[in-house]
Amino acid sequence: MDYPLATGHIKNKVLSILDSAVQLNLVRKGINEVLKTLERGQTGFVVIASDTEPLEIVSSVIAEATMKNFSYVFVPSKLELGRICGIARPVSAVIVTSSKGDVDAHTREFEDAIATLLI
Repeated sequence: MDYPLATGHIKNKVLSILDSAVQLNLVRKGINEVLKTLERGQTGFVVIASDTEPLEIVSSVIAEATMKNFSYVFVPSKLELGRICGIARPVSAVIVTSSKGDVDAHTREFEDAIATLLI
């Protein structure tokens, strides 16, 4: 259940976008925070670590993101996802969202980066 999986230069682009969003304090980390934010119906995108186990943990995030029309992508490592978010612990999922206009530019850039994965 790791489709769409970002690898190579697409993964680097996604993580670069995520790093920029972290610097702007637009990121919520962890499954519970992601689910809460999705339920609020804000706009943005989700990044999920494909090495999260058991898979049922992220299936609720995928289902909710799909229902709310959020873009999402998998990255290979939850350790790397945590590092990008500025913490030493692994992170299974993050969401980039805000009521600020900053997230719109990040969302467009994110969607452009993963468009090639969805073809």
